[in-house]
Amino acid sequence: MVDFSRDMTWAAELVPNMDAKVAPFTVDTEEVDDDLIKIFIDEIRRLTGELQEGLNQEDGEAMRMAAHSIKG
Repeated sequence: MVDFSRDMTWAAELVPNMDAKVAPFTVDTEEVDDDLIKIFIDEIRRLTGELQEGLNQEDGEAMRMAAHSIKG
């Protein structure tokens, strides 16, 4: 878990009881990392398919949109 008070001491001075306010938004990063990796892989597969389909159909706009999403 990230210790926000150490990284953001300037903000802690501005926001009273910062740790308590941040706590509800703190998650186990290992679990989130696994979920994000799965989502990323699924999305790359989908977008790669859209890119290939745009190439096959000579649809420049579809290719542009898929490539832009992959880049993002």
